[in-house]
Amino acid sequence: MVFGVLSSNDKNFNNNNRVIQSWYLIAKSKDIKPLTAKTFNILKRKITIYRNTKGIIHALDSRCPHLGADLGLGKVIDCRLQCPFHHWTINEKGNCFSKNNKDTKLKSRIYPTQEKYGYIWIFNGPKPLFEIPEPPKNRNLSILKSPSQEIKCHPHIVTANAIDAPHFASLHKLRFTSKPTSKTERPFKVITEMNGYLGSKLFQKLIGVNKENPIKVISSTIGGNMAWLDITKPYKFNVLFTTKQSNKNTCITNVFFFLPKNLNYIRALLAVHNLLHDDRKILDTLNFHPGFSKEDKAFKELYDIVNKMECW
Repeated sequence: MVFGVLSSNDKNFNNNNRVIQSWYLIAKSKDIKPLTAKTFNILKRKITIYRNTKGIIHALDSRCPHLGADLGLGKVIDCRLQCPFHHWTINEKGNCFSKNNKDTKLKSRIYPTQEKYGYIWIFNGPKPLFEIPEPPKNRNLSILKSPSQEIKCHPHIVTANAIDAPHFASLHKLRFTSKPTSKTERPFKVITEMNGYLGSKLFQKLIGVNKENPIKVISSTIGGNMAWLDITKPYKFNVLFTTKQSNKNTCITNVFFFLPKNLNYIRALLAVHNLLHDDRKILDTLNFHPGFSKEDKAFKELYDIVNKMECW
């Protein structure tokens, strides 16, 4: 059974010319010192990040609304960013004032920001539509971030991997102890639940997972650029995947691990590595086509959600 092929409705998914509204990781928090500004060439545009006198991070389009100077070359004065060209200033709401402090009625586009897990995030929209995931408060976990990777395909494809249960069986050799299930929580979330184990006896011993004691993974995509793994058995930990499009139309990935503070720290890392390490060689050469089958229900749901999302 085939659900359909590419149509004129596919305006967002796998489209290098559109950036959907989502949270995107931009830089380490420590890279933006108090009273400093820096421009990043990201998300198909230039965005300036600055930290005001109160230590609060702000983000706006780098192009000054006056004559277009790069605001990343400007100075932070109190809670405003001063343009380096004519010393006009812009406040946290994007209002632009001339040198004599007169409101010019010109405005900069302002991005919602958040500092989380030691990094600066911006939301590519007028207001956040969803939150950045975080572990349950009752879990005592250590945070580990892997180095960024560049993968030669679109971010939406990488994100979809998290809920694509069939590929965990075929590519990663996960043996399911029950049939994977999926559900959609509109407008932005697709969830897949999997229970299974790996065939290798050595690996079963190393990570403490087998047929009688399977690993349980509840995997969610939030929009098209974030995925959240909630592993609840045989030990509890979480993984956050974030993706964004590079200026070369490739995917930059960042992965955060929220790991148990005990022996299971290593076991959790080994389990995740084994479930993910073979994806790269496939994704680097993948030429996406939406020839979905019945077993691709979760992937198709994500595909439909992303195509209905707004850009900014």
